[in-house]
Amino acid sequence: MESRWKAPSGQTRSGQARTQRPLRRPRWADCLSRDIQDQPGQHEMWYGVFLWALVSSLFFHVPAGLLALFTLRHHKYGRFMSVSILLMGIVGPITAGILTSAAIAGVYRAAGKEMIPFEALTLGTGQTFCVVVVSFLRILATL
Repeated sequence: MESRWKAPSGQTRSGQARTQRPLRRPRWADCLSRDIQDQPGQHEMWYGVFLWALVSSLFFHVPAGLLALFTLRHHKYGRFMSVSILLMGIVGPITAGILTSAAIAGVYRAAGKEMIPFEALTLGTGQTFCVVVVSFLRILATL
C-alpha cells in the first residue's frame, strides 16, 4: 500500500534530488511568454527570433502581394509578380532567417546570456527592417 507522504520540493520520495524536466520542442507561443525559464537553451532562442522574423516579414509582404495582385490583375504576366512577392516573404525568412537567427542565438549562448522574449521580438523584426531598407534603397542594383 502506497503512503500519502509528499516529498519536499526538489526531492523524490526516496530522498534523491529531482532531475530537471526534459527539454521539449518549443512551440510558437513560447516566444510570447514573459517567463525567462521557458527559454533556457539555444534552440529556443533561435526559434523565437526566427518566428518574429517570419511574422514581421509576412506583415510586410502579404499587403504588398495583395496590392500587386489588385493593381496587375488585368496584365498578362504581371499578376504572377504577386506570387513571387508572397514567395519571397516566406522563402527569405526561412532560408536567411534561420541562419541569422541561429548566429544570434550562438552569440548569446557563447556570452552566457539568456534572451527574454522582447529581445527576440526586437532582433526578429530588426532583421525584417534591414531587408526592407535594403530593398527600398536598391543597394543590390548598384553592384
